[in-house]
Amino acid sequence: MNVTDDEQLYLLAKQPSSTISTFQGYEINGNTFYTFAQDKKSTNQNSGVRFDAEDGNGNKVTYYGYIEEIWELDYGPNFKVPLFRCKWFNLKDGVQVDPQYGMTTVDFKNLGLISANLIILSHGFHRISNPREAEALCASNYPCPPGYRVPTGWLLSVGGVPVPPVPLGVAREMAITNHYYFELTPEQRRNPQWHPDYSPTWESFFINRRERALARHEEGGPPPPNFNEAGRRLWWRGRTLQGVMATVAPACATLGPSPRVLTRRRSSTATPMPATMMTATTTTTVASTRARQEYD
Repeated sequence: MNVTDDEQLYLLAKQPSSTISTFQGYEINGNTFYTFAQDKKSTNQNSGVRFDAEDGNGNKVTYYGYIEEIWELDYGPNFKVPLFRCKWFNLKDGVQVDPQYGMTTVDFKNLGLISANLIILSHGFHRISNPREAEALCASNYPCPPGYRVPTGWLLSVGGVPVPPVPLGVAREMAITNHYYFELTPEQRRNPQWHPDYSPTWESFFINRRERALARHEEGGPPPPNFNEAGRRLWWRGRTLQGVMATVAPACATLGPSPRVLTRRRSSTATPMPATMMTATTTTTVASTRARQEYD
């Protein structure tokens, strides 16, 4: 989070902000955790937690539970600490280990440890930006902030800008009929392969469009390493996502100068992505792959 150990101790000694942010998902050391409520309506489920501890005699004790809420304590613009508010299963009657296969089963109706229900996560955490934030950054050609991960189905471009998934279903129909079809030439409109209902042409159109967006970076320079990590840190220095979101217009119009993208040669202003990039992202789909869903 761009702070040293000494700075962390100093910030922790101070009181955090009285305002607590809550989330349905959080990235911890490469694993995405969700709340139990989110698990009930998601394809990907991961609200279970295990905590290893020692009792008063030095014996190892393993606790099992699930995440009820995810909090984020704000100690300043560069240091935030996530907390899991958990419910734990009763170790005596609520947790059983199969003696033959070693599999652990839990009884969701048998809970315990009501007073010890918070876990603090202090290393390697990354907040998951929500689709609205990703859409605003994409439409404005702003890079993803350090410490944030793009939503499921989104990817980072070479320049570090969030890129939405290929639209499907109603979202694709709306994008074609309300926008892209009217950008075709008269000759293309007379071609049956460009009819709004002809799927093969539009499938290739959206896939190629996304691939171009993923490859976009500084003009005339080599691709920056690690999804433009250095450029993103430079651009977000002194800025917060909350501040940027408060400034972005509802239409996600470009704000001020475009972000700077660092390469080995030099830095220059990136070409803004057209605002139409987000036209087809009314519905965010769950992709089967999370490749290139990178973060700092």
